[in-house]
Order: sequence, then structure tokens, then C-alpha cells
Amino acid sequence: MTDVWNTKADALKAAIAADMSKALGREPISDDAVYESLICSSVDHLATYAGDDFAKLTRNEQQGIVSTLLHRLKPDDGIELHMVGSAPVWLRVVPAVDGRLPSDRPNNGWRYVRLDTITEVIPEVAIGTGDDPDEWQYMLSITAGDKKYHPTAVRFRGSAVNAPLGRLLRLVAERVVARELPAVGSFAGQGARQ
Repeated sequence: MTDVWNTKADALKAAIAADMSKALGREPISDDAVYESLICSSVDHLATYAGDDFAKLTRNEQQGIVSTLLHRLKPDDGIELHMVGSAPVWLRVVPAVDGRLPSDRPNNGWRYVRLDTITEVIPEVAIGTGDDPDEWQYMLSITAGDKKYHPTAVRFRGSAVNAPLGRLLRLVAERVVARELPAVGSFAGQGARQ
């Protein structure tokens, strides 16, 4: 089934690039431009120029192809960690500004927060048009020290936000547990109490 999805995703990418090339009067169209067009387009809009093969699919299958292509165009979730030894300890963030999308080139600069200080990880609607939440764009926010930050500038379409959300939740939980539990080595050489 993966080959079928990839073939259909290739066809969708070609259709988007051709449509953009026609509208802009230039070639080639970059993968970043295709990604932005794809994340902003409804499935109904995509079906108008992606061809009958795409239009005949169920809504769920169309969303699956869109998700496959989005992941292929931008496989990195943009979350950057700083390791101490082999353990992730710090998360690169940019302060959140109300009414603004996160930027990968922020005016007020990137900074790092300790993973174990994060108290909330929030998937938020960044751009939501129409009635279908699977077509909305989501961004990730975190709260640390009573301040809100964005851990990535990447916007995610629909349920695609769940993968980076789950990754962040796991990373935070691992650091909190590591902080709360005493080091295993501190019990070395001590006999069990009876």
C-alpha cells in the first residue's frame, strides 16, 4: 500500500507544482513552495487540479495522500534539542507573541528552556478555515516558567500535529522522571532492608 500512496503523492506533488508554475510563470517550483501550497489548500481545492484519480478517492484516502506528501516534503518537525551526554536536556524555543505565527528567524532570538521545566505542551490552531479540522494548520506551544514559547516554526496540517506533540510529551516526561527519581547508582553497594 505504501507504494500506491507514494505514487499518488508524487502525482499530487506534480499537479501542485504544475499549477503553481502556470500561475507564477516560472519553473522549477521548490519543495518548500509546494509544502506551503499543500498545507494551505483544502482537499476539495486540490481535487480540482490533481486529476480524476485523486478526486475519486474517499476523503480519508485523500487526507492520507496529503499527509504522506507533507511528511515527505518536510520530514523534520523542527524541534531542536541540546544534549548533555546522551540525554536531551534543553529545548530550543522562541517566545510566543499573541496573534503571530512562530518564525524560524525570530526578531527576539532563540533561547533554550530545560525540558524538566515545561508544564504544558499545547497544540494550537494557527490557521483554521472551513469546517474540517483535518485541513486546519496547527502550531505547537509550550509553557515554562509561566511564559509561553514555540518549540518549532513548523506548522502541521490536521492530525499530523500528533507526532511532534507526542514526541515533546515523551521528552518532557523522561526528563521529569529522571529529575524526580534518585540516581540508580546511589544505591549501589547497599543491601536491601529487611
